[in-house]
Amino acid sequence: MRSLKNQSLLVTPPWSNIWVGLAVVMSLLLHCLILYIPVLADIFSTAPLNWGEWSAVFYISFPVILFDEILKVFSRQISARHALEAKKNR
Repeated sequence: MRSLKNQSLLVTPPWSNIWVGLAVVMSLLLHCLILYIPVLADIFSTAPLNWGEWSAVFYISFPVILFDEILKVFSRQISARHALEAKKNR
């Protein structure tokens, strides 16, 4: 089985690993429960986020995804170069 760690999000469908998808959904659900259920918000000392704050979360998070995709491009190039060198040395 080929490793997916260097595969782009653009070519790997989200349903290729159902467990990762479920983990993401569960994480978002738990965050929302802690933010919007008053008892949990009191326990964790949180306050609900408004739309402006949610947009800030997405604007700050999106560059991380872009940076990771750029690193994957470089990683694939380095891996291909190493594979080519190993093939030549045989």
